[in-house]
Amino acid sequence: MSRTHSFWKRIRITSLLLGIVSIMTIMGCAAIGPKYSTVRNDIAVLSEEQGRIIFYRPSGLYGAGMRPDILLNDRKVGRSRPGTIFYVDVDPGKHQVTVPAILYPGERTINIDVCQNETIYVKT
Repeated sequence: MSRTHSFWKRIRITSLLLGIVSIMTIMGCAAIGPKYSTVRNDIAVLSEEQGRIIFYRPSGLYGAGMRPDILLNDRKVGRSRPGTIFYVDVDPGKHQVTVPAILYPGERTINIDVCQNETIYVKT
C-alpha cells in the first residue's frame, strides 16, 4: 500500500514542478523588450530639424517566435518583437524600411517620406 501511495505522490510532485517550469518559461518569453507603457515618459522631445519613425509591434501569439531585424536605409536599427516599441530620429527626406522575411524568400520594403518635425508610425 505504501508503494502505491508514494508512486502517486511522486507523480503529483513531478506534474506540479513541470507546470511551474512551463508557466515560468511562458512568462519569461512574454517579457522580452520594453513596453510602451514603461518608455512613453522616456521618449525625448523631437528636434525641429528632424523627423521620427516609431516602430511598434502589438502583442500576440500569432508569429510570436518571429523576431526579424528592422533595417532603415540598409542599416539595422532594431528588432521586431511582440509588444515592443522603439524609435529612430532621422533627417527629413526619403527613407527605406526593410524587414527581411524569415519563413519565406524575399523581404518587405516600404518607402517613407519624412518631413521636419513629423512622426511616422510603422507597425511591424
